[in-house]
Amino acid sequence: MKRLSVIVSAVLVLAISGCGNAAPAEKEADPVIEETGVEVTTEACTAEGPETTTLGIPQVKDGVMQPGEEAVEVHFVWDPVEGADGYEVSAQTKYYAEKEYREPAETVETTDTLYVDGAQDYFDFRIKVRAFKGSDSERVYGDWSSFAEGSAYEKTTLTAGGPLGELSVTFPDVWNVEVSTVQDEKLVGGNYGFIITPDIADGGHLEVFCSENFGVCGTGLKSEEIDLAGQKAHVGTYDDHENWDFIIIGEDKIQIIVQSIGCESWMSYQWEEAMAVLDTLKLDTSKTEG
Repeated sequence: MKRLSVIVSAVLVLAISGCGNAAPAEKEADPVIEETGVEVTTEACTAEGPETTTLGIPQVKDGVMQPGEEAVEVHFVWDPVEGADGYEVSAQTKYYAEKEYREPAETVETTDTLYVDGAQDYFDFRIKVRAFKGSDSERVYGDWSSFAEGSAYEKTTLTAGGPLGELSVTFPDVWNVEVSTVQDEKLVGGNYGFIITPDIADGGHLEVFCSENFGVCGTGLKSEEIDLAGQKAHVGTYDDHENWDFIIIGEDKIQIIVQSIGCESWMSYQWEEAMAVLDTLKLDTSKTEG
């Protein structure tokens, strides 16, 4: 029995010392079988890496408005992810007149498949969600979902059709938008489009129309290039006016034109809100009428 124990010990020493040998073995070592019937094998040593996760990605639906006790609530829901112990939610907000969402102060953990946010004013929300399982140092996460969006106010989209294409605009209920057709001739500069004013306006309006030959001239004209409605736009101001006189959106042959007509009484403090509405403008030249 003494001889047997020495042989087994020697085999174990060889198995342990084999781990860490830089040169890989050409073949797996044959098992060593002693008289006692005990089988001792040498096994390749493998480094234990970080745990990987197979958690699915939550499919988050866009937010739905619901009345709340103190504010309008926006409810986001998603289907449960198999194997998840909970979810991490990253939420961002912005006032409707702001172009960029504000970075979240923190993420929120929940075991529900529901996230509720809300506001008393005209705010937009967007969230992304990822699943997790485990806790503390053993916790693992799945991938983030795509952003889902929602708003604490009603939005309306209107269209105006004509021979150069179909115009559309989306706006909150604190703005008034009137559609002008080719037949009614309500616009000063174009054949069809929109007349846009805020609720608080006591005069003046914005005109929106499309054109393939809009031209400007005169002295004292200054031009600035901005991004608007997903395109390059040129903002024109005459004679150092406090506010712009016109905006040309797009660089194709057919462009969206916005003219400021008598808006001095409200444009100075509604400028960002007006630009947020104009930022939703779209022109589909594949849809023509007349």
